[in-house]
Amino acid sequence: MRWKILSELSSAAETAKMLGISPVTAAVLSNRGYDSPQKIKEFLNLSSDTLGDTSLIDDFDKGLEITKSYIESGEKIYIYGDYDADGVTSTVILYRALSELGADVSYYMPHRVYDGYGLNMAAVEKIAEDGCSLLITCDNGIAALDEIDRAKELGMKVVILDHHEPVMRDEKEQLPNGDAVIDCKRSGCRFPFREMCAGGLCYRFAAALFKLMERKFTLNRELVTFAGIATVCDIVPLKYDNRIFVKNALYLINRDIRNIGLSALTAMSVLPGKKITPYILGYNIGPCINAIGRLETAAEAVELFITDDRTKATELAAKLVQANKERRELTQAAEEKIADMIDGSLPVQVLYVPDIHESIAGIAAGHVKDRYFRPTLVITKGSEGCKGSGRSIEGYDLHKNLSQFPQLFTKFGGHAMACGFSLPYENIDKLRKALNDACTLGPEDLTPSLKLDCMIPSDMLTLELAKELETLEPFGCAYEKPHFFTLSIKLSGIKYVGQELNTVKLYFTGKNGTKIQAMFFNGTENTEQFLEEKGNGGLIPKLKRGEYVRTDIEADIAYSIIVGSYNGEYIQLTMDEIR
Repeated sequence: MRWKILSELSSAAETAKMLGISPVTAAVLSNRGYDSPQKIKEFLNLSSDTLGDTSLIDDFDKGLEITKSYIESGEKIYIYGDYDADGVTSTVILYRALSELGADVSYYMPHRVYDGYGLNMAAVEKIAEDGCSLLITCDNGIAALDEIDRAKELGMKVVILDHHEPVMRDEKEQLPNGDAVIDCKRSGCRFPFREMCAGGLCYRFAAALFKLMERKFTLNRELVTFAGIATVCDIVPLKYDNRIFVKNALYLINRDIRNIGLSALTAMSVLPGKKITPYILGYNIGPCINAIGRLETAAEAVELFITDDRTKATELAAKLVQANKERRELTQAAEEKIADMIDGSLPVQVLYVPDIHESIAGIAAGHVKDRYFRPTLVITKGSEGCKGSGRSIEGYDLHKNLSQFPQLFTKFGGHAMACGFSLPYENIDKLRKALNDACTLGPEDLTPSLKLDCMIPSDMLTLELAKELETLEPFGCAYEKPHFFTLSIKLSGIKYVGQELNTVKLYFTGKNGTKIQAMFFNGTENTEQFLEEKGNGGLIPKLKRGEYVRTDIEADIAYSIIVGSYNGEYIQLTMDEIR
């Protein structure tokens, strides 16, 4: 893998001295855009008091006033959500808030197969028949021009809470005819941060609604947790307001989960006593929420999080966990079918797999993207035409590129890194050709790189540094966990551990004599290649037995840093590569 060095440690020395922090910490922050003492101070002092001013979001206050009037009049309100984790948590936030404020409120969760993404005509008419006076969309609506018009024709007021890109026609923004269209992606939006997911936006809307109605926001601790889950699972930049949501959510979820359903799901999907991190939100809890929306109906996830019945919560949580298990099995089967379809000569992969479950397309696309480092669209046969999902790499904006060919789609939406769409079968080959002909990605763009913040001399690898870096958490999208490298460090011992001996425990000695432990998960292949190149292949048979083997070899290593806590605290490296 290519090592991409982001900065020199010396370049951060002056800032570090001014702030009384390690040059390593200053370099990490500088690499993430916080490149002056003032910016670093502002970043380190982010809190709920520094959230952006929502009055700068177009139609935000207007949407609040409309919602308030319908709560007070007692007229029927419907929340129209989406079937992924962001859509589910957004629906939960709004439903819990409106219910607490005394609204006559119901919700509608579209079925992935029967309804598809976003508003659809049949659902709009069904909601109208149920007496809906105010329709609030969350995590959708910005692209539903015709469906919003139909809702208006049927006599409904419409408030849209979305974070996706507006429709562009002839290079002009086309907004739906909603009574309040709240989306920071609207052109000319004055809000300083445009990358909130729907969960974050709905949380801000709920908090502002309580304030407008002069009610204490009693649900704050519960609802900010869902905003944090949405932020991590929808993979939006972990900056500004988003960072505050996630930081507050992690603090609360590790101490006092106020929501019965979330408590039940966490107990079943996370090992007892395990600290909840962004990784666990994204890879344990989020997939369970997503899975039920993929294979059955996301309404069951909403019910899990709004119920006050502990028995029901336990049953629903178990159903979500089981759905995620089935989803993993379907994904593995889909990937086996896709394996022979990859054309490595094409920068953009457009793969038609008609017989896989359409709910798995996005996950499969993500796995192909990760493995081959290519923007990937996976298309399957739907009930009406073909449906697909895409996942992208850095430097390739999926929404922008698909927007060049609107004539090929019956429907599409999304953002830079992910998309969903429908199209006729006969347009699949046309789409593949169009995207690849227009693609400007070069060989370097299509070569994965390991971003390393800076080089750390071995004598600077201390517990104090590990603890200081820990204060910069949580890490996530656009605020990645820092990775470093050290040159010519002494490797003094090796041991294979784990049930299948696929994890390597490495023992290093710094120039100052400091003993440093490192864990290299799934690192046997890289370690054995390194030993062969060093002429120490004879160690490999001994390592296979899981024994500690003493060595005296110098190595260049890439890694991240954590605070180890087994029998006391110590610095521990998590290996990326040894060479």
